[in-house]
Amino acid sequence: MKQTKLVSLIEALITVGIGFVVSLLAWPFVGMLYNIPYAYSSHIGITLIFTALGLTRVYIIRRCFEGRIYRKAYQLGERLRRFTS
Repeated sequence: MKQTKLVSLIEALITVGIGFVVSLLAWPFVGMLYNIPYAYSSHIGITLIFTALGLTRVYIIRRCFEGRIYRKAYQLGERLRRFTS
């Protein structure tokens, strides 16, 4: 069954949303580990930028794979149909 654009978007939102929460929770500890000053407002802004980039990346990759997988399956089906005819 081919994944619709809406389902791809929902999958991307869930995946990136989990990453956003993990980043929010992990950053204070990573900052302490590397002696990076932590400012909550800057952290939220930077995390939102990377979250938007991540969402775009995940959605585009998912749609590319969907198109490629189904195109290849169709081509294989056509070859098999011609071979068995």
